[in-house]
Amino acid sequence: MIRILFLAANPLETDRLQLGREQNDIEEGIRKSTFGRQFDIQSDFATQVKDLQDRLQRSDPNIVHFSGHGENSRLILEDAEGHGIAVPPNALANLFGLINDPDGNIKCVVLNACYSEDQAEAIAKYVDCVVGISGTISDKAAAAFAASFYSALAYGQSVKKAFDLGCNSLDLQDIPEGAKPRLNSRAGVDPLKVVLVKAPGGSPALRRGKSPKPPKTAPTQEVQDVPSTALPAKPELAQFQPVGRWNVQFSSGIALLVEHYPNGAFQGYATIMGVTHTIAGNWGYNPYNMLIQYQGLIDGLSPLVSGMLVQGSRGNSYYGIDDDGIGFVMSLA
Repeated sequence: MIRILFLAANPLETDRLQLGREQNDIEEGIRKSTFGRQFDIQSDFATQVKDLQDRLQRSDPNIVHFSGHGENSRLILEDAEGHGIAVPPNALANLFGLINDPDGNIKCVVLNACYSEDQAEAIAKYVDCVVGISGTISDKAAAAFAASFYSALAYGQSVKKAFDLGCNSLDLQDIPEGAKPRLNSRAGVDPLKVVLVKAPGGSPALRRGKSPKPPKTAPTQEVQDVPSTALPAKPELAQFQPVGRWNVQFSSGIALLVEHYPNGAFQGYATIMGVTHTIAGNWGYNPYNMLIQYQGLIDGLSPLVSGMLVQGSRGNSYYGIDDDGIGFVMSLA
């Protein structure tokens, strides 16, 4: 589950913002997306400075989203009486550094507030991807960008592609603020390779910075002739042949019905959290290491790149793990 912590503040002395609408637009965009069921949003609509540490630790989010006001490169949160407090930029950045060590769960921060670009740059020392706003931004533009950004993430896009789609959504709606959002990344991190959702079996929906493209010609032979010394150590796997129609059940609860064709194509269905999606593309099999690899699309839209390592057999079924260590059992349908 991908947890989004939605923090919002609209202190008494500040202009009224449509913060609830922004969250509703985000939730609607996620709900309609392929992997929307993988997202969970927790909200705090009157975020107080004194509660910030507790909220970050208790929610243990993967994404932190702030919606509200900003000025002089500072976010404006609330005190106990609902009045505004400008948060010192270095203190907020250091908080993320303390909470999000190199192996921390926070992968993305979105500061959807005016004048937050400098604050975003400071937080990016400790978080893979951070979005800030250059100058001012209208309520309408902020909500439209956020809705498109999260919808794209829930379709399996990388953070960079989701960011670009968010900016493009402003252009499509003729909102002249598409250059206001700015994307920052931690040193050594390519936001084009940061993907949050999981594809069937639990593997990231995208492992490269671009959608996979089927080869121009399909493999002519999916199982190679190999010397007997190169065959699997377990005798029951020596004659394993992936061609055919298979039921695959993962320990994560995801189920596949997939047909491997002799020409290297595959098609079928993936049931993820009770929702069935179509899958199609190309597959390959390496008999040296018993690895089945897939490259294609989910619902014709979201990239699918995954692999399954066959490790043994039980009766008429085979078992193994995928490339994220998720266990599976497969049997001919």
